[in-house]
Amino acid sequence: MPSSTAAPPYTAAVAAASKGYLTFDVSFLGLLFIHGAGAAAHAVVALAVAVRLLLLFRRCGGGVAKDGVAAAASRRGGSFPCHGVAACATWALAAFQAALAAYTCYLYVATGSGWPRDTVLDVADAAARAVAWLLLAAYLHQLGSRRRLPAPLKLWWALFFLLSVLAAAAHVATSLDGLPVPARSWALDAVSVVAGVVLLCAGFLNGRDGGGDSAAEEPLLNGAHGTASGENTRSAAEASRFTGAGFLSVLTFSWMGPLLAVGHKKTLGLDDVPDLDPGDSVSGLLPTFTANLEAVSGDVSVSGQKAVTAFKLTKALVRTVWWHVAVTAFYALVYNVATYVGPYLIDSLVQYLNADERYASKGQLLVLVFIVAKVFECVSQRHWFFRLQQAGIRARSALVAVVYQKGLSLSSQSRQSRTSGEMINIISVDADRVGIFAWYMHDLWLVPLQVGMALFILYSTLGLASLAALGATVVVMLANVPPGQMQEKFQQKLMDCKDVRMKATSEILRNMRILKLQGWEMKFLSKIIELRKTETNWLRKYLYTSTVVSFVFWGAPTFVAVVTFGACMLMGIPLESGKVLSALATFRVLQEPIYNLPDTVSMVIQTKVSLDRIASFLCLEELPTDAVQRLPSGTSDVAIEVSDGCFSWEASPELPTLKDLNFQARRGMRVAVCGTVGSGKSSLLSCILGEIPKLSGEVKICGTTAYVSQSAWIQSGKIQENILFGREMDSEKYERVLESCSLKKDLEILPFGDQTVIGERGINLSGGQKQRIQIARALYQEADIYLFDDPFSAVDAHTGSHLFKVMKDGRIAQAGRYNDILGSGEEFMELVGAHKDALTALDSIDAAGGSNESSPSRATEKLTRSLSSAEKKDKQDEGNNQSGQLVQEEEREKGKVGFWVYWEYLTLAYKGALVPFVLLAHILFQVLQIGSNYWMAWAAPVSKDVEPPVSMSTLIYVYIALAVGSSFCVLVRALFLVTASYKTAIMLFNKMHMSIFRAPMSFFDSTPSGRILNRASTDQSEVDTSIAFQMGSVAYAVIQLVGIIAVMSQVAWQVKYAPQLPFVLKGLTVTFPGGLKTGIVGRTGSGKSTLIQALFRIVDPTIGQILIDGVDICTIGLHDLRSRLSIIPQEPTMFEGTVRSNLDPLGEYTDNQIWEALDSCQLGDEVRKKELKLDSPVIENGENWSVGQRQLVCLGRVILKRSKILVLDEATASVDTATDNLIQKTLRQQFSEATVITIAHRITSVLDSDMVLLLDNGVAVERDTPAKLLEDKSSLFSKLVAEYTMRSTHT
Repeated sequence: MPSSTAAPPYTAAVAAASKGYLTFDVSFLGLLFIHGAGAAAHAVVALAVAVRLLLLFRRCGGGVAKDGVAAAASRRGGSFPCHGVAACATWALAAFQAALAAYTCYLYVATGSGWPRDTVLDVADAAARAVAWLLLAAYLHQLGSRRRLPAPLKLWWALFFLLSVLAAAAHVATSLDGLPVPARSWALDAVSVVAGVVLLCAGFLNGRDGGGDSAAEEPLLNGAHGTASGENTRSAAEASRFTGAGFLSVLTFSWMGPLLAVGHKKTLGLDDVPDLDPGDSVSGLLPTFTANLEAVSGDVSVSGQKAVTAFKLTKALVRTVWWHVAVTAFYALVYNVATYVGPYLIDSLVQYLNADERYASKGQLLVLVFIVAKVFECVSQRHWFFRLQQAGIRARSALVAVVYQKGLSLSSQSRQSRTSGEMINIISVDADRVGIFAWYMHDLWLVPLQVGMALFILYSTLGLASLAALGATVVVMLANVPPGQMQEKFQQKLMDCKDVRMKATSEILRNMRILKLQGWEMKFLSKIIELRKTETNWLRKYLYTSTVVSFVFWGAPTFVAVVTFGACMLMGIPLESGKVLSALATFRVLQEPIYNLPDTVSMVIQTKVSLDRIASFLCLEELPTDAVQRLPSGTSDVAIEVSDGCFSWEASPELPTLKDLNFQARRGMRVAVCGTVGSGKSSLLSCILGEIPKLSGEVKICGTTAYVSQSAWIQSGKIQENILFGREMDSEKYERVLESCSLKKDLEILPFGDQTVIGERGINLSGGQKQRIQIARALYQEADIYLFDDPFSAVDAHTGSHLFKVMKDGRIAQAGRYNDILGSGEEFMELVGAHKDALTALDSIDAAGGSNESSPSRATEKLTRSLSSAEKKDKQDEGNNQSGQLVQEEEREKGKVGFWVYWEYLTLAYKGALVPFVLLAHILFQVLQIGSNYWMAWAAPVSKDVEPPVSMSTLIYVYIALAVGSSFCVLVRALFLVTASYKTAIMLFNKMHMSIFRAPMSFFDSTPSGRILNRASTDQSEVDTSIAFQMGSVAYAVIQLVGIIAVMSQVAWQVKYAPQLPFVLKGLTVTFPGGLKTGIVGRTGSGKSTLIQALFRIVDPTIGQILIDGVDICTIGLHDLRSRLSIIPQEPTMFEGTVRSNLDPLGEYTDNQIWEALDSCQLGDEVRKKELKLDSPVIENGENWSVGQRQLVCLGRVILKRSKILVLDEATASVDTATDNLIQKTLRQQFSEATVITIAHRITSVLDSDMVLLLDNGVAVERDTPAKLLEDKSSLFSKLVAEYTMRSTHT
């Protein structure tokens, strides 16, 4: 019979069975499955395309769309003709399939072989293919080339290519088994594979050539800007090498070549790295993800927020990256099928090597199939991993962006319920973990597929013993359920503890200056260590539970092999060397999903926990959008109107913060709000902004709003960036704003002008400079309404007001023009009276001084001349050293990672004593694994006709012994590894935090807190949970240790205080007499605060020395120095806890002493009103206390401490004049015998000092008693007093 009319292979197999051979060829099953699956898939496609064509015909009124042909001429020249190639390939394939179907029917009718079920299946497959491809060709013609090819069509082409490859592989296997394969089947395979490649290329390039969209499909809003938009799109595509790469470039990753070439020549910088693909950027991802999240979160909860759950969040993520999910699924399928080709054919290779006549002419074909399968395996794996990484980065970026957006809109209650540390963990840990889960997302369906293919191969070699392998695999999977549930519990507890620790760490870093000034850093370090101990308790449970899971699955392949071979012995199935090697190869390939399964289960658990945490955060209450009615600019003469307003930070009607508010502010008016500390002034601005919960009433504002806070908010970055704040640069307006805010002279002094990088929390700026920068930022926005929350407390500024409002107990006690309310009530008179008392003291000193005038100090002139050359040298240094910024870029290690990094990590725990045991256990494991495989290959006979060297029982028993030994080694290795890793994580954490807390303040000034928080959060989390499992193999160790451990090992960072910067204090020599009160004055930026920092050794003197009682402070310990000094800082700070813990964090004083201190600072009555008294809660950063009350708490601290030296660093800048007088009176009473150094902008605060020191540009220009300095009308101090008096008189 000619080959073209040969019986199908399945018919031949049945015929062989009818002759008495007890065989059941697996190729028979494979072909049945492939033909059945192919027929079903083509039938589904034919039905779907038919429905789609009917819809298109109905849409076109029953006619054929005319633009299908006409648009072909409108294709952009020079691009790959994707649509035309796809259409031609589809028509050719449709014609071939139709001809083949007709030939198949004719063949069976002409030969008269009947219509058995296998023949019917063969004909049905051919008919379904013909119909499907004919309909697809018609659909492509109808679609026209002006539109992009639909994504489902591309997916079908990928699936068709995979089915074609599988069919070809099955035909090859059938041929190798000695069964005939018809010529038409080989022809079908060749045509299908070639057509599949062509269609894949066309579909791939169609998404990249950019010519698929017509003008009719462009957004209508583009209008005249359409051309520019197109140019931007093209430039973005060109900037991203990946976006503009061709098919071969993407296939071989050669688009990375230019970047690698640059990296070979020099260290890569950010400018060397091409831009991201638009789809990978946050600006491209966020709108899509937000829309998907809105679509899946349709339900609204009782609070009015969208009900976001972990499941809905997952659906939104999948919708956002669905294309990557589908593509990676295809790559994963190709990779896994190619991986199992080797184990399937290894028995045939053994038979060929043993000179089996059936395989005598199949050697070259076997080698070719092995090579082709390996090529497919390698290429598909690389692209699989690349697309997985891309999907993970997109998911992480989308989550980080949406969490950041949510954080900006949280209500005050939500902010109090969720700490900053928790938000840091959500962004740095939880979102990152969801991104990492992309590596594991396909394992959930790949594991059953891989197990199924393994059983298929095992059945072909070992028969019914494969059922035992299936049972053993199921047992192993079920054994992991209890440890997995325990892991989920421990993971949740671990993350909760981490949130608490990160919250405390964030608060401490934010207020590190206060801790170092007070000498409290070791106390707060012990607090972090205690929180870490609770965290490590759950960490230990989590790690050892993970060890159990890992042991179960590391031993799973061996367990499956033992059960399978044992079943062969019991069932009498002979074990031949070819079958044994095939089975062992299958078990080895099966190890990958089994090895990955514990990680997959763990990652599923961790990802679910992280998604729950993110979803919970996204469900938090937001600021109500209807709290403030916003009207467009110019629609009303009333800029702000509050009617019957009642507001409460507690959202409780019983405790209103503001009540009975009724006022209007017309456009162009300047309104001043006055009141004592805690009267509700800042809350009034918050109600206008919509930040405070509204209980009743109505708030209207007309136009845009700009807000300037009481405490300066400055971003780390350039001064210009802080002022522009994302707006385009308008040079004329920019210069006008700088002039209005008196910033030009400051910019001339700064080393790089407005390009100077501002340090963390604006550390290299004075308080006044920070305030004026944020005022400039507000002015640059050109808003209709400006809300200023006492921003002039730290600057020399003049403001006028058309209208005064006096707040008292959350109500507007008085309102009206200044002259109208001056005599109409006592509230405003109290404030004015306190201000006048201060001016009276000034007048008395001025009068006593007389009119004697003296010339400026000659010593000052001499000192100025002596420093002129030094200042010139500073300017030269600035010009020569362009890197002289306070905040430097994070250092990057260059070259390879040194051996000492690995060595330090390995020897940190127990001096490396466990490392040899880990290595020994791993070596023994590998030896036993190799030994067991070698034993099975040697002891099994070549064929059933050869006498085995040992009995079947001996073969199995020795293998079991070797398997048990290797499993025991796995357990020992895992236990030692986790123990060493756990200990190392603890020691690294302790050493790192000790280094951080003992670092000088200059380190925190020049290092953004985000870097430190990343070390304590993300990197520490990797050391805690990841490296323990990654160290199990050399490959994982190399990949992970180069990155994370290299960072974590360097815990003792080398830091110093930027010596390239110019001097702030220049040649300063001054003596502060003991027991006297000295006031330090000077304009903004003169060096007043720097002098105090030097006294506390926040900044060590570069030249000279500082002596206290004859002792050089640089020769004693920092804690010894700072514990004997007291300070009331410029920025009042309170920590989360209680009133008692804020006044006495070290627990050194009794309650009576604390109450005396509270009464002395006028807070006793306020605290007694609270239900918990001294145990009343203080939320993070003391937000439930006003700024003035926080300053009084700082006063209470120094009263308790009663040091011999007290420093007031502009301590009364945040309080009203009456409270300032109260503080000054309290200080005179409590510290009459102490040495007091006062820095103040209010001249009245230093008039009663025994001595006044005036600084100007870091130089002490005047020093004498206040009276003598006022006698000299030409002195700078006298001019400052006159200026202050004039401002106070006109205000």
